[in-house]
Amino acid sequence: MKTLYLLRHAKSDWRDTSLKDIDRPLNPRGRRASENIGHHLNTRGWKVDLVLCSTAVRAEQTWRGIAALIAEIPQFRSSCSLYQASSTRLLRELQAVSGAVDRVMLIGHNPEIAETASRLIGAGSESESVRKLERKYPTGGLAVFSVEIGRWSELVWHSAKLLDFVRPKDLE
Repeated sequence: MKTLYLLRHAKSDWRDTSLKDIDRPLNPRGRRASENIGHHLNTRGWKVDLVLCSTAVRAEQTWRGIAALIAEIPQFRSSCSLYQASSTRLLRELQAVSGAVDRVMLIGHNPEIAETASRLIGAGSESESVRKLERKYPTGGLAVFSVEIGRWSELVWHSAKLLDFVRPKDLE
């Protein structure tokens, strides 16, 4: 059994229009949301072994906000291949994770994170969470899946059970 967390980066700051998209930081609301996600992970007892994160500043800052509040800090990998990656590319990145890793968090961007999550939803998924996810995958949205596989290389579309979908407004 594997656990997958798909997290869309928290709310970014658009005030400095001279910044490239990849360089935009979090705004105050985004910083609060990332801290709330970290607190939520602790409260639920959810643990992460490996974080795969886009190199976008806002994605890395989202992780730092979470990491500041969780008890066990997992291995962290930042990758430019996750920035503006297709859902197929994100699936390939997950399939490349070592089978020894049980719990992975992938931090990325929309529309790719939402598409990846939708395409992973399989039988037994929690219906209210599916409805929330399909309605809107906001910044800071976190989908939590269980996957009955032995190795990440076995992960395929429609094979994961959506356990929960948490939005920042659910944590305020």
